[in-house]
Parts: sequence; structure tokens; C-alpha cells
Amino acid sequence: MPAVVAPRITVRLVTVDQEVEALNWQDLAAKLKVPVAKKDATEAFHSIRALTYLGRQGWELVSYHKTDTSLGPAVWTFKRKVGK
Repeated sequence: MPAVVAPRITVRLVTVDQEVEALNWQDLAAKLKVPVAKKDATEAFHSIRALTYLGRQGWELVSYHKTDTSLGPAVWTFKRKVGK
């Protein structure tokens, strides 16, 4: 029987100023310098940490799109209010 290969997951943040690619939500949070999480935090917890941090930076989720397949990509689109 052939070996089962886990899908590669990538979390990517792209803005006008930067592009950050991470192996998972925990890695993205670390690269964004989000305050350290509690020990043994779940991947779901790390995603909330990163998204909360982005919200505090002024980013607002405006759309979410996931392909029909479970392994397909998901695209989250954010916007940030323009300062006066």
C-alpha cells in the first residue's frame, strides 16, 4: 500500500508592503510577532490569535471563498480603512 502524504498547508499574508508565507497559523502568528500563546495551544487558537492581531491593526474581513474540495485553497480578503 502506498504511503499517505499529508497535504502541504500554507498560510500567506499579502499586503502592499509585505508578503509573509508561513507553514501554519502558529508560524504566521510568530512571523507577525503576535504575543506568545499559552503552551499546547491548538491550531484553531493560533488562527484566532493571528486574526485578532490583524483586526487590532485595522484589518477587516470582507470576504471568504473556499473551493468545493476539502484540500483546495481558501481565500480570505481583508481591507483596512484609509487614514485621513
